[in-house]
Amino acid sequence: MHSLQWHHHACVTARPLPRSGLRVCAQQSPHPPDVEIAGGLHSRRTAVLSVVASLLAAPACAVISTSPYEDAKTMQYGLDSERRIRTCPGAVNPNCVSTRSLSQMYSPAWRATEPDPRTATKLFENALKRVCPEAQVVKQLQMPDADFRSFSVAGLYGQDIIEVLVRNTAEDGPTVTFRSMAVNVKYIWPLQAPLADGGAQRKRLNAVRQQLGWQIIGCDYIECFQ
Repeated sequence: MHSLQWHHHACVTARPLPRSGLRVCAQQSPHPPDVEIAGGLHSRRTAVLSVVASLLAAPACAVISTSPYEDAKTMQYGLDSERRIRTCPGAVNPNCVSTRSLSQMYSPAWRATEPDPRTATKLFENALKRVCPEAQVVKQLQMPDADFRSFSVAGLYGQDIIEVLVRNTAEDGPTVTFRSMAVNVKYIWPLQAPLADGGAQRKRLNAVRQQLGWQIIGCDYIECFQ
């Protein structure tokens, strides 16, 4: 009985790897099962083809990002596929607050006093411009039961994006969900630790709510109306 000897580690790369990435691939065993060619059952050519086939079946190397600088470029804006406010990308950008987040970046939703969502978002825009006169509308989406607007304002590290969605969900007034996030993320080199903005996102939204006099949902204290 004879067997083919295997002395090659296979790794099939689908595309060039970025310098900031980590290449992870499955390594072929140095001693795969022997291919029997004795007795005329398989020719040497058939045995070689079977080895080549196993090589081509090797999984491609995966590229895993290890740099927060690259991850920060993938931050998404606007509503998600279900037309909801997005969560904060906490692992990449700590300067964010959202009604969809489940961490310290969470902020409770508000209850608008204006029953019409479009009018309510306009009131939000007016209040925001009183707090941040340079605020500009960058995106607007009108839906049958809701209204969405996105604003650009000046932040500590450049521009911040404020997204607000007002939707008719209750008889006592529309629900106001939102996210406020810094566009640019600054890092401490070489630790790759993002710099915080001192809670600027939350403070700005609190100032807007005080202008409007809207209630924090789930809070019945007098401070919830101030």
